[in-house]
Amino acid sequence: MLFNRVRRWFMLGMTAMFLFGLASVLDNHGTQYIVRVPDSLVASNGNGSASTLSSVIINTDASPKNHSQDYIQLPTFYRDIMPSEKDNIFLLETGNASESTYLKYRVLCSLESWCSANPSHEVWLLVRSNQIWDADRVVHRLFQLCPNLRLASLDPDLILIQTPLYGLYISNLFSESLWPASHLSDLLRLGLLWKVGGMYTDTDTVCLRSVAGLTNVVGLGASNHVAPAIMHFDPYHPFLKRCMEILLNIYHPKYYITAVKAVEQETWHSCNVTVNKLDTLPFAQPNPCPGFKVLPPKAFYPINWVLRFETFRPGARKRYLKIFNDSYVFHIANGDTFNRSVILGTETVYEEAAQRFCPLTFKTLSTRSMFF
Repeated sequence: MLFNRVRRWFMLGMTAMFLFGLASVLDNHGTQYIVRVPDSLVASNGNGSASTLSSVIINTDASPKNHSQDYIQLPTFYRDIMPSEKDNIFLLETGNASESTYLKYRVLCSLESWCSANPSHEVWLLVRSNQIWDADRVVHRLFQLCPNLRLASLDPDLILIQTPLYGLYISNLFSESLWPASHLSDLLRLGLLWKVGGMYTDTDTVCLRSVAGLTNVVGLGASNHVAPAIMHFDPYHPFLKRCMEILLNIYHPKYYITAVKAVEQETWHSCNVTVNKLDTLPFAQPNPCPGFKVLPPKAFYPINWVLRFETFRPGARKRYLKIFNDSYVFHIANGDTFNRSVILGTETVYEEAAQRFCPLTFKTLSTRSMFF
């Protein structure tokens, strides 16, 4: 009797470990699994027995089956469709070029938050494919919710040609990059803003309120670093021109960080400060930075890179509620946290942000999964 009870709880524990471990690991490998687990792992039936089974869906980012009705065909940016002359917000997906793109739920959350908070702006998501898979119809519903949403295919040549970075992009040196998606993103964010102007944001962000009125700005991140994950500049701004020139000088295919160094070095130079004085720039009077402004960390990076895992720590929600009132954007540092799953109902900061600022995406996911 006692042996059977111990064995049963041991098996339940092993199943729970397997389930939660599977969600974390498979989230990076692109598939969707329905795992049959005992109800007692989800909700006890009162006597702790495991007499019935429930299906728990683990959603990960799958390559879709080829059903044509599940796809959204995309025009090519800067060829078939052009941006407006002002008030553009750009998000980029710069992974390997492919026939179709499946948007992760965190990207959809970011997209929804930016569209909803900035109805006067055109919000663009540019991807390196000709179509987006939308079998669950989330993107269709986002179009209904956000008439300012724009989706387009990204051809790097069309963006970078006639910019100082085009020669590097087509060079043998760039083709040797160990970080092709990251390095392409670095080139495109600078080249796109220089050529078109507007707001650039990484896709691992949640917009908390309108950025209307923020022009020619960068933000401080952690430890006196200027971070280019979110920034706004007018087209052909001299700051961007000098950043691109620095990037050309420092670029190395084996080094992960390029745009960060370029933007930071030009900030030191333009604002005439040393690195240990960068944190004084948001409060300096008069503004020492010619033609642009450096915003304090709370503007774009209220939970800085050093504390990035706090975003997904169960129970951390109450500690960071203040950021939703004081900040424009919430950055989650996906490069380091992409394998951190949010278990719904565990009081994490990210779940709170998703419920508030991308409710459509959150509701869609929460009806079919216990992970975000």
